[in-house]
Amino acid sequence: MTENKKIKVALILERANVALGGAERSIFELRMALSALGLNVIILATKGSTDSKKIQILCRDKTGKRVGFLAFKRALKKHLAQNTYDIIHSVLPFNFADVYQPRGGCFVEAVLQNAASYQNGLLTSYKKVTAFANYRRTIMLRAERKLCRKSKGPLVLALSHYVAEQFRKHYDLSPERIVSYPTA
Repeated sequence: MTENKKIKVALILERANVALGGAERSIFELRMALSALGLNVIILATKGSTDSKKIQILCRDKTGKRVGFLAFKRALKKHLAQNTYDIIHSVLPFNFADVYQPRGGCFVEAVLQNAASYQNGLLTSYKKVTAFANYRRTIMLRAERKLCRKSKGPLVLALSHYVAEQFRKHYDLSPERIVSYPTA
């Protein structure tokens, strides 16, 4: 790479709307920080409204609040076939990313912790069994599992050592593929 060419980074986010909260705000802050370092950073999202050239909304034609994971994946693959990036960072489990940064831990742990939050044993068992009735969660869980099973898959950027441990425990992900933030 020549000195004059900026490194191109794509940040994949479901919805480009900082008012939604944590994931959205932190990705916008990450874009600004990387841009300040001289990188050419663009956000790729399903939904949102913007006039910024640094944010591309890929599913403008879809109705509703959310776009399905598989529809977003198709839109991303189409975009990536026409545009190249040196680094692809995603908060969603796309196995073509270079970096996967799950926002709240792995999906398996989310299912287990949700079920464990009920004090009634029968209700806990019911929640574990019915967890996969949630289509969106099931799709995400399968995508995350596939991403982790690839021997040369993306780095997993864990927000804590607890999240890093989830990926080791549930997916037997090698430590070389997990980067976690240090704790104070």
